[in-house]
Amino acid sequence: MSSSSSSTASASSANGGTKPATKSGETIRLDEPEELPPIANEVAIPLEPVNGGGGEHGAGARDEAGEASKSNDVEGGQTRTQQVTGYVLRARDVVMASLEVVLYILFLVAFCLMAYGARNSTYSYHYNALMKDLFLEEEFPVSSSHILKNFYDCATIEEVWQYLNGPFLAGLADNGSNGPDGYIYGVNRLIGMARLRQLRVKPGKCPLLGAFKSSFAVQGCLAPYKEQYESRETFSAGTAPFRYASESEVGGFEVLGRITRYDGGGFVEYFNGTSSDASKMAFLQTNNWLDVQTRVVVVDFSTYNANINMFFVGQMVFEFLPSGGVVPSSVFRVIRFYRYPPTASGRFQIFLELTVAAFVLFYVLQELFEMKQKGIGYLSDGWNFFDIVNLLLFITLFVFRIIITVEFNKLQLTNFEGSLRYYNFTNLVTLSSAEFNILSLNGFLLFFKVLKYARFSKSALIITKTIKRAVLGIAALTVMVMFLLLGFAFFGNQSFGTDVDSYRTFTFSLLTMVRGLLGELDFESLWANNRLMGPIFYLAFVILFVFILMSVYISVIDDAYGRVQDKYENRPNPHALWMTSLKDYAAGHMPAKVKSWREALRKQKEIERAQRGVLAADTNNDDKIDRSEAQALLAQQQDMAQYLGVDNVDDLFAMYDADQDGQLDLEEQAAIMARLEEERARYSAICQDLATDGAADDSDLPPPSAHTAMRLRALAAADDDRDELGTRVESLETLVASLHGKLDVALDFLRSITAQQARARRRRRTASVNLSQLADARPAHARPSSTMQ
Repeated sequence: MSSSSSSTASASSANGGTKPATKSGETIRLDEPEELPPIANEVAIPLEPVNGGGGEHGAGARDEAGEASKSNDVEGGQTRTQQVTGYVLRARDVVMASLEVVLYILFLVAFCLMAYGARNSTYSYHYNALMKDLFLEEEFPVSSSHILKNFYDCATIEEVWQYLNGPFLAGLADNGSNGPDGYIYGVNRLIGMARLRQLRVKPGKCPLLGAFKSSFAVQGCLAPYKEQYESRETFSAGTAPFRYASESEVGGFEVLGRITRYDGGGFVEYFNGTSSDASKMAFLQTNNWLDVQTRVVVVDFSTYNANINMFFVGQMVFEFLPSGGVVPSSVFRVIRFYRYPPTASGRFQIFLELTVAAFVLFYVLQELFEMKQKGIGYLSDGWNFFDIVNLLLFITLFVFRIIITVEFNKLQLTNFEGSLRYYNFTNLVTLSSAEFNILSLNGFLLFFKVLKYARFSKSALIITKTIKRAVLGIAALTVMVMFLLLGFAFFGNQSFGTDVDSYRTFTFSLLTMVRGLLGELDFESLWANNRLMGPIFYLAFVILFVFILMSVYISVIDDAYGRVQDKYENRPNPHALWMTSLKDYAAGHMPAKVKSWREALRKQKEIERAQRGVLAADTNNDDKIDRSEAQALLAQQQDMAQYLGVDNVDDLFAMYDADQDGQLDLEEQAAIMARLEEERARYSAICQDLATDGAADDSDLPPPSAHTAMRLRALAAADDDRDELGTRVESLETLVASLHGKLDVALDFLRSITAQQARARRRRRTASVNLSQLADARPAHARPSSTMQ
């Protein structure tokens, strides 16, 4: 046979073996070739892309599995690996948050110790109370009567003289059990000298009615105190106490009384707590140092108690009204100016202040770093404004402390014993009062910030969210209430201001209205002053504010609370992971949740690999898995048996081979896939439950630090790359395994084709030999002649 015939036969055989071989018009009937395996149609094996499938069924199954895996892997825009990465980083942030809370508590403790170290509250109070009892509450007889008054009862010039000659001089000389001069209660050293200072006004012209001109012609009008009306002329005896001294000469400062503000200069006399003080006071009284032109008398003195390292600064003010009478007031302060004595307590105070300063510097740098990282996004967190205000107050506090220390050193108290100098502590008291006001605000803000960390408790979280939700409604209602309060304050001041102390000025009237919101409105005084307008004013205020507006406040808060509670009632606390982690840490099992998460995720990945293994187990593509293929599958996926609840191939076929034909068809394979999917879903739910404790509602979580955010993005990107690479490698392994099986079958097929071709050639050779023998056996006359040929 020619090569063309052989090729034709081969082609015919390859196409099914149904066409006979022909040569020169002769038909040669060959035996039917052996039936070719179905893989013959797939000799040209298509190379599947990494993310693609193989045959129609295999591709469809793999596409379905891929979609299922994708839908399960991607939840909320994040793969489970990203969720685990986020969870691990969040767990790290929990540790950082715990460290932040610990640092904040240390800061709060150091601040409180520093604040109380600057002034012992117990001794300060009693020291102040004893000095008030001695100078303010000590009673004296009025003239020759049996009526007793104290400092606050002084109402006339005569009573002021009686007080100065009585309790004041007696207090300065109260040296206790005949001790040395200059000591009060025997232990409080008078620093320098005490000082009396008065300011006067000069007579002026008054716009008088004609009938009263003759009455005021002699003394003229005496206006309220103003600097332009101040008299600086020498009067009466003309000695030093009757000559004006400027503010710089006496080292004075302005004084704020109950009526107005007074200049720092004036007419001055000094007292040192000795027996000579009585003669000085008598001289002043005899020469009418106080008269109708006097507008204010300021008494200043200071003491030091070495036992408790405390300074006492006292100031008593008598304001003489142009309407007649006297308004007394006082300011007594106990302050520790000598903050850092060379003792253990002084060194500890220095340590505390340096510690607080270090914390403040740390938090300032932290806020600056956060501003740089977040930019305009820094302003989106209200706690940042809170921190800025508090840090600015801390900086101001330290500036005040430095100024106070410098000003105190300027007084040069190293040698004040027996000094005839007056040491003015007024400016230091003003600065110190401002310092303690700032300190108190710092303390309030620091304790208020604890609410930021208290939201890790679900109840506290609901409360803070309620306040946040209700703040706009409360603010709008408060604006309305303020206008109504202003109206009632004006009403009260105009109607009752001349008789009722609580309404004497518009400011006091407004404060009285605010107190009325708390139920402290005095009906008796209103009724006594005006029996018509008093009840109307009282009833209108109570009905409008107490019954109506307060109820509206409560309803706004109640509505906000109800909405927040409905929102968080069935939701886990987004900050619960913090508390859980602390509990785990206390129990010595801090990484337990992370380990559980990773273990559940590992099992989930194993099941997914087992599912892909089931899809690739049908190596001969007959849509069935026989025992050998199942054995290879279980050997490759060693953990698959435990998820299916079997021990070996026999158990697998006993459980899933429903028709007992020794092969797993598509329906039986689907049952296996369903069982694996149930197991995968179970472990996925475990992962989700573990994530819910710490990852739910990320909008309520404190924003992660910039470093954490960058780490999260970097690790998430790396995990995405690893996941994609792992998926490609697994797909490639599956494809190579499938390709290897197909190549084995193809080689077997090619071997069978080659054997068939060899048998066909042998049959053709045999047929040719037989034909030749037949031709030789025929008679000669039957053979055709050459001429005929």
